[in-house]
Amino acid sequence: MGRQVFRPDNSATIAALFLGLSTVSSLNAGELTVRIKGLPSDAGFARIVLVDSGLAYAGNSDPIAIASVPIENGKASWNAGPFSAGRYAVIAYHDSDADDQLDRPAFGLPFEPYGFSRSAWKTFGVPDWNDTSFQLSAAPRTENVTLRMNPVAAAFQAIWAGFPALALVCAGLGLLTISRRLRRRQKHIELSNSKGDLS
Repeated sequence: MGRQVFRPDNSATIAALFLGLSTVSSLNAGELTVRIKGLPSDAGFARIVLVDSGLAYAGNSDPIAIASVPIENGKASWNAGPFSAGRYAVIAYHDSDADDQLDRPAFGLPFEPYGFSRSAWKTFGVPDWNDTSFQLSAAPRTENVTLRMNPVAAAFQAIWAGFPALALVCAGLGLLTISRRLRRRQKHIELSNSKGDLS
């Protein structure tokens, strides 16, 4: 299951997760499997954040669970629970440098692919809680999340990656222009000198 940090919302869930006690009723708890695909490489981890409320989804309270899962052949899978019945949402991203955060080096644009439960997507900002949340009951549930690169961030990243090459091209063109001007000036001087010798 990889490196995991659980932040359960009550003592009963703590007991079930860490002490192996059956204090959470099986009639009111469910197992969750999260399958991640769309990972561009096996570097780093698939970072999975599980939230159980709109407040947690908006970042105003702690998530119920966080996991860093190893990647194999561009895929990752996480099995967890039991969790109390209710509505949940999954936020996942490719933590390629294993720094436990979504890289946003320029203008807040995410430079790592990410995704949400129920295949929800929004180019600017994040999808609404109602679009990403799902109902977890006593029956086991599998949630598939496909990671995508934000198209605006991808375009910016391509420009940023190509900037050094563009700078070299511009510098080369500048040097070529200067060289041509110097050759023309040299020819002009030589022509002037030759005319002076003839006179």
